Amino acid sequence: MASFASPCDHRHPFIRDRKNEAHVDAEEVRKRIAEYAGMRPAPGSDDVAQVEAAMFIENVFGIALTDDDMNETTLGTHDAIEAFVLTKLGVK
Repeated sequence: MASFASPCDHRHPFIRDRKNEAHVDAEEVRKRIAEYAGMRPAPGSDDVAQVEAAMFIENVFGIALTDDDMNETTLGTHDAIEAFVLTKLGVK
């Protein structure tokens, strides 16, 4: 019998499993967000695009966003996303 991957089993090529990463530095955060920015426009006030950005942050950096984090200030631009991730990870 053939085995099929779940339709939800798709990941961006630059997403890595953080379980094997002890530390992510600022350069790595910037690199990953630059790769994301090359694939997706800044979310702005688009709720769906903000959810996509939140999923990216959770998948890549292991950061779960709260309802309070889901806003244009936090997720509206790639620079805002970078600042949010750096702050949450405690990276300078």
